[in-house]
Amino acid sequence: MPTRLTTLASERGSYIVKVDFEDEDGTGVTPDSIKWTLTDAKGAVINSRTSVAVVTPATSVNILLSSDDLAVANKRNTRRKMLIHAVADLAAGNNKDIYDEAEFEIANFVGLS
Repeated sequence: MPTRLTTLASERGSYIVKVDFEDEDGTGVTPDSIKWTLTDAKGAVINSRTSVAVVTPATSVNILLSSDDLAVANKRNTRRKMLIHAVADLAAGNNKDIYDEAEFEIANFVGLS
């Protein structure tokens, strides 16, 4: 189930999405690789952010979004989704895929273009 983030992102500002990785027992795990894709609510990729690699995988990573990642072209299109895909060694086996999705809203500022 997607995680709904409750803090609004500021249009064209900066926004951090914190992602934590755990194994089946809830113990922190460091993936071998982490990639993310940013889309609108309908699945259209935003700002060419598809399969963006996290340079240094860790048990917890902060993904920084800013500027055009948070641009609002249509007042009805203020929702963003971030699909996270990691590959990690888990108790269930090695090189297992981990998927999650974070969803958040952007505060649309009047007069900002």
